[in-house]
Amino acid sequence: MKFELITFDELFDHPLEEIVEQIDNYLNGLIKIRPDAVLRVETVEESAGKAWKGYLEEPKEWGKDDVVYGHIEIIPLFIDCVSPMQVKLFCNDPKFLTYWAGLANTLVKNLKLSDGSPPPTVEPWTLIPDKNNDRTILKLWIEGWDAKKIGRELDGSHRTVYDRLRLLRKEYGEDIVPKHRKP
Repeated sequence: MKFELITFDELFDHPLEEIVEQIDNYLNGLIKIRPDAVLRVETVEESAGKAWKGYLEEPKEWGKDDVVYGHIEIIPLFIDCVSPMQVKLFCNDPKFLTYWAGLANTLVKNLKLSDGSPPPTVEPWTLIPDKNNDRTILKLWIEGWDAKKIGRELDGSHRTVYDRLRLLRKEYGEDIVPKHRKP
């Protein structure tokens, strides 16, 4: 049976590179205690873009299973944004919980926690996937167009515009998809 316990799940207002730098600094300290510890890294596609995964492990000689402490996931919260980033730590064995607690403390001590809001300079429509005219609908809505005008512009109906905005608001919240357009 594989043990996998999430030990940490926080958002940080820092780009991936700064978070990875903190993880690297922590790993450099851990290597003094566990000299064979390594961090194997891969990137994977997520809905909001590329996610970073790091597997903290101790490789063993040929024919023996590696010791896996757990893994780290760093996932962008919004598309085309360098922050906020969601950081999750997973532990594979209870005896390694202290390693993950140390890394969590390092991250919280050295990085600014986020409330999950997008950066203020980012246009809200760039934070959603570009499919089915969603970005265009949201952009025009935020710029003050009414649903009828948006529908005519996109060769659709105002009901379709309202429906898309409602679904987007449900998925991304009112901070990104406001209920009321600008006058």
